[in-house]
Amino acid sequence: MKHSLFLHTQKTAGTSVQLMARWAYGNDNVCSHADFVDLGVEGCAKLPFVSGHFGIEFAKPLMRGRYCFTFLRDPIERLISFYTFCAAQDSDKFPIYAAARNNSMEDFFRLGLPHGDLSHTLWNHQVWQLAYGNGAYLVGKRLGITSFEPGDLLEAGKQNLSLFDYVGLVETFDEDIAEIFSHLGKPDEIIRKSNVSPKKSNYEDLSPATRQLLLDLTELDRALYSHVRELRAKSAQGLSDLRSS
Repeated sequence: MKHSLFLHTQKTAGTSVQLMARWAYGNDNVCSHADFVDLGVEGCAKLPFVSGHFGIEFAKPLMRGRYCFTFLRDPIERLISFYTFCAAQDSDKFPIYAAARNNSMEDFFRLGLPHGDLSHTLWNHQVWQLAYGNGAYLVGKRLGITSFEPGDLLEAGKQNLSLFDYVGLVETFDEDIAEIFSHLGKPDEIIRKSNVSPKKSNYEDLSPATRQLLLDLTELDRALYSHVRELRAKSAQGLSDLRSS
């Protein structure tokens, strides 16, 4: 099978992707989630299948010679799912789990606004991961999402889409992941799903204040998501082979 890299933004079906990868590549040949923190670029480079919650700046040194893909999700649905998932976890494991368990959905999302405690995780996070992500540095100083102008972040995210062979959507996961594994050399791989969040709230049923927060938190993500959907509509291969275009 081809060596591959999967940029995994939280709550975009990534656990299902890496589960399939472990079946296809073998458990010892896959890193996922936060493994990259301890492995670093050099450690990740030794593995056939690299995935994790890293941004594009961490990914770039690993992308050459690999089949690279990512998934996006409707931004509002992703955030609602993210809150639902975090609120169901052990508060002692990660601070963001504690924040979700100890706050209403509205108050949790309020923490994600620019300069809020959770802005690095909630505010336009899909754009951030594709524009720079946690590998962004300037003169040795680590940069956060609020270090950049919103328009520049969106433009960088759009431009970096061309670094991927395939950009899938959670809403068409079965079709997209089948296409991806076919390109990887495993056309008949069984689609396996894992870490599906419990039933979440519907956007329409949320309070006006919470709905407005969701819109404020996802303005750039929604623009990127719409851009990808437009590109996919023009391509029968769902953004496949963008590198050669």
